[in-house]
Amino acid sequence: MPTGRTVTRRAAIAMAGVSLGALTACSFTPDRSGDPATKTLTNLADAARADAAAATALIATAPSLATTLRLIAEQRTEHARAITDELSRFLEQPAPSPSAAPAPATRTQAKLVSQLKASARAAGDAAVSSSGFRASLLGAVAAAVTTHAEVLLA
Repeated sequence: MPTGRTVTRRAAIAMAGVSLGALTACSFTPDRSGDPATKTLTNLADAARADAAAATALIATAPSLATTLRLIAEQRTEHARAITDELSRFLEQPAPSPSAAPAPATRTQAKLVSQLKASARAAGDAAVSSSGFRASLLGAVAAAVTTHAEVLLA
């Protein structure tokens, strides 16, 4: 670099190149926190966690369904993880930490079935309005939760 007040054309180009290189090295992550897809995926992940907690809580009052309820809780926990992974891909950064699920109230099998049907409907609606991998993921979640409600707990 030349000293003094004079900057040669070569020095100016070199400084511009360094600045441009620094800018391109930075990765800019778009802010998608206000996008409707963010809210949809967050709500679906929260619902999956709530369903898992409700199924686990019901084991205490319905021990004859313990094996089925554990299966539902495990699969809904996996759904929450998969949906959260998709949210991270969409946001292009780690998804925000999940909100703490409220402690499930004493539940009955009928209430859990109703909750699962609502979750399946929400996932199915989201699948229809999505495309590609996300549509496939949410369609599979909707199908699994429908099976939980209408086959496993019928």
